[in-house]
Amino acid sequence: MFHLYVVGAPQRDAVQARPRALGVATGTHYATPVHLQPVYRGRVALGPSGCRQSEAASREVSSVPLYPELTDAQVEQACAALRTL
Repeated sequence: MFHLYVVGAPQRDAVQARPRALGVATGTHYATPVHLQPVYRGRVALGPSGCRQSEAASREVSSVPLYPELTDAQVEQACAALRTL
């Protein structure tokens, strides 16, 4: 079972703003890549730019609603909001 539905776009803030304005929540998960988390400081040989794809994804990905309790109307609302992008 999936627990996140993730979309990516270079202008994440703008992409998140439109659905929110239409009543659809979006989220940001994993905003800081694991190798840049404070707990790994000094433990991982990778510093900034050590994992470029992970770092790009952490700046670009957004999550849209995905959970079993979503009604058909809520799914339609989310889809309609995403189509406006």
